[in-house]
Amino acid sequence: MASRFTSASAAELLLVAIAGLLLSAIPAAAVAPTGPCTGRSGGCHDPDAALRLKVIAIFAILVASMIGVCLPLVTRSLPMLHPDGKIFTVVKAFSSGVILATGYMHVLPDSFDDLTSPCLPETPWHKFPFTTFVAMLSAVFTLMVDSFATSVHGKVAPADRAADLVVVVGDAESGEVVAARADKDGKDRKLLRHRVVAQVLELGIVVHSVIIGLSLGASENPCTIRPLVAALCFHQLFEGMGLGGCILQAEYKLKTKAVMVFFFSFTTPFGVALGIGLSNVYSGNSPTALIVQGLLNACSAGLLNYMALVDLLAADFLGPKLQSNMKLQFQAYVAVLLEAADETAGVCERKAGECHDTLAALRLKIIAIFAILVASMVGVCLPLVTRSAPVLSPDGNVFAIVKAFSSGVILATGFMHVLPDSFNNLTSQCLPEAPWRNFPFTTFVAMLSAVFTLMVDSFATTLHGKVAATNMACEMAVVGDAEAGAVTAAGTDKDRKDQKLLRHRIVAQVLELGIVVHSVVIGLSLGASDNPCTIRPLVAALCFHQLFEGMGLGGCILQADYKLKAKAIMAFFFSVTTPLGVALGIGLSNVYSDTSPTALIVQGLLNACSAGLLNYMALVDLLAADFLGPKLQGNLKLQFEAYMAVFLGCGGMSFMAKKKEDKK
Repeated sequence: MASRFTSASAAELLLVAIAGLLLSAIPAAAVAPTGPCTGRSGGCHDPDAALRLKVIAIFAILVASMIGVCLPLVTRSLPMLHPDGKIFTVVKAFSSGVILATGYMHVLPDSFDDLTSPCLPETPWHKFPFTTFVAMLSAVFTLMVDSFATSVHGKVAPADRAADLVVVVGDAESGEVVAARADKDGKDRKLLRHRVVAQVLELGIVVHSVIIGLSLGASENPCTIRPLVAALCFHQLFEGMGLGGCILQAEYKLKTKAVMVFFFSFTTPFGVALGIGLSNVYSGNSPTALIVQGLLNACSAGLLNYMALVDLLAADFLGPKLQSNMKLQFQAYVAVLLEAADETAGVCERKAGECHDTLAALRLKIIAIFAILVASMVGVCLPLVTRSAPVLSPDGNVFAIVKAFSSGVILATGFMHVLPDSFNNLTSQCLPEAPWRNFPFTTFVAMLSAVFTLMVDSFATTLHGKVAATNMACEMAVVGDAEAGAVTAAGTDKDRKDQKLLRHRIVAQVLELGIVVHSVVIGLSLGASDNPCTIRPLVAALCFHQLFEGMGLGGCILQADYKLKAKAIMAFFFSVTTPLGVALGIGLSNVYSDTSPTALIVQGLLNACSAGLLNYMALVDLLAADFLGPKLQGNLKLQFEAYMAVFLGCGGMSFMAKKKEDKK
């Protein structure tokens, strides 16, 4: 069946996935921002007209949902739409882009709007980034479900294999049983992954569907309802196709398929009907409604982003089926990433506050340069200089726990620091209303950044696969038939090790890129500030941040097995970028204003790029790669300890985010 996939498969699928993701972003720009706490009706309030539209919406969304989710299920008998066929995989890739965009472009911005609404009290809702905190925890809990389910299956499969081998006497028969069981176990594991993906994905979709349906049903504004119905029909159609494809691959029985189809199809119409019934007592701008909607949306966003990045896009595009033609992949990516740049002008005065002291701030900034430099060097070098200690060997349990802690720090950096900073920059009152507050640029850029990181990941893997295949062919050409088997076995083992090493090197390089971008931006902001009350806690937070983030990067550099020169260069760039940013900010403090429109746009876009990159790397290449890998899958106790380390790392960075917000 693999021969049915042409060399263009990976490129075409990536293009289709991004097309779905970009098309899904369009409705985000069409939905008008909400009104004040007194209501969302604005100047277009008509309960009778709104009721007629909502009744139409119930049936229109129901039909679109059923068509979307059932289409992959009822067309599986057609050879061209078989789950192993090219067209099915193309449609699934498009739908994966829709699901990714749902999390980034709809659910996450909605949660930000709800939990930072002026209808909520300043404390605690405006003092802490609850949206990204809950989304981060949701993503980690989804990973836990993913890895624990895989672990349970992994413990059952070896017992089955042992039972089969007990009844076999001859060595030849034993080998045949082992081969057969290995093949069956591989298929069972793949089936289990498809079932976990289908169930968890439906959970995230259903949560958001009820919320958006409830909001639509409670609205009495026809001007808002009309475009929202069209957007939801489009959304449910293609999101249903993605879910339907996952249900099909999970190979459920008819009853289970029917139940999953029913829940997906009816949740949004049910939410609309519930909103109609509660429209006299339910207010979408009441504090209780905003908090509940915001927290549930944040949970759904974290779940959908994890599933789309780890279990849909990365699993497909980094899998063996789609690693084929790098040239066409590159052409597809270039076509997608071509965009026009927007220019914005305006003036906004710097807010000096009540703690403005240029000389005191300068002293603190000079101290910060050396303190952050030392913390960065200690963090990134610690894993490198302690590799000779057996307890800290990359293959040891202690190293796995420390790396899990550092991965949690990196994940929290993207979710708790970089992404909220980008939201604050690109929705600042210093920027004009159009276009910056009429479209979620932060999540849009972060989403594209995550896909761009996937591009780098898949290109490098494709290139390595071509080089490895060429080397293997050359070796086979110079040996006889008797030696061919031995060369193949040795080459396969070497290729596996080389591919693992390559993955570690890609992770180290791309991760450093994301960290360096954010480090320069945060250093520049600190260096340009003249507020000692802001600088003092920020220096302590950055030292902590650089120390443990450096440990995570240092662990990746160690596993990449670079030579001394390459290690020194990577450690150098990580260590000096934040101090360099601080020094640059000091030099530009007389002409640079971090509240100027240009600075806000540049900082916001760079932070969004860094957030998407860090979130992808943390979820796909650090946490998922480790927790779904053989080392942690074979040891439930170690897996539990590693999860505790992840939560500790996330919690530490979240605490620093709280302190940073308190000082604003």
